[in-house]
Formats: sequence, C-alpha cells, structure tokens
Amino acid sequence: MIPLLSTRLSARLILALPLVATLASGCVANGIPSETPSQPRAIDLSFDCGGGERLRLTGDGASLVATDSSATTVRLSASPPGQSSRYGADGHALVINEREALWMRAGATPMTCRR
Repeated sequence: MIPLLSTRLSARLILALPLVATLASGCVANGIPSETPSQPRAIDLSFDCGGGERLRLTGDGASLVATDSSATTVRLSASPPGQSSRYGADGHALVINEREALWMRAGATPMTCRR
C-alpha cells in the first residue's frame, strides 16, 4: 500500500508545482511590484511619516517622484539601476522595505514612513 500512496502523492506534487510556481512569481519582497520590460507598472504610494508628515511616491519603478507634505518634489532614480528598493538624487535617499520607507534628506533627521 505504501508504494501506491507514494506514487499518488508524487503525482499530486508534480501536478501542483506549476500552480505553486505561478503563485510565487507574483510575490514581491519590497512593496513595489517589479516591472516587466514590455509593461512598466505605474506606482502611486502614500506613506505616513508621523508628526503630520506625509510622503507620496509616483513613477514607474525605474524612477520615482517623491512629494512631501510641503509639496516639495524630488525625482529619484533607482540606485543601482534595475532594482526597486533604493533610490537617490541630490541630497535625498529613499529605501523601501515592504510597507515601510526610510526617507532621508541632507541636513534633516531620517524619517521612517509607513503605508
């Protein structure tokens, strides 16, 4: 009986692997879905940084526009290019990790912001 059970279990696992692979391919580690070369994904995220501060990120993943509560906007490029969790430009840096973003500006205290 055990060999038959083992064969049935093996067959089920083999049939389930494509489904598991398909589901896992949609997962993202950093909160910004990865883009495909043929179809960049529009990003529009809002974060609460505490103390009444807000941060809004828009863009396509290769670059983002960060807008803070005072309506200051900064265009940030992926750094290094090709990834979607670290961005920077002229005295500004942004690190995104799932539902949190660390927003850093030259001369200011870094802010941890949450979606």
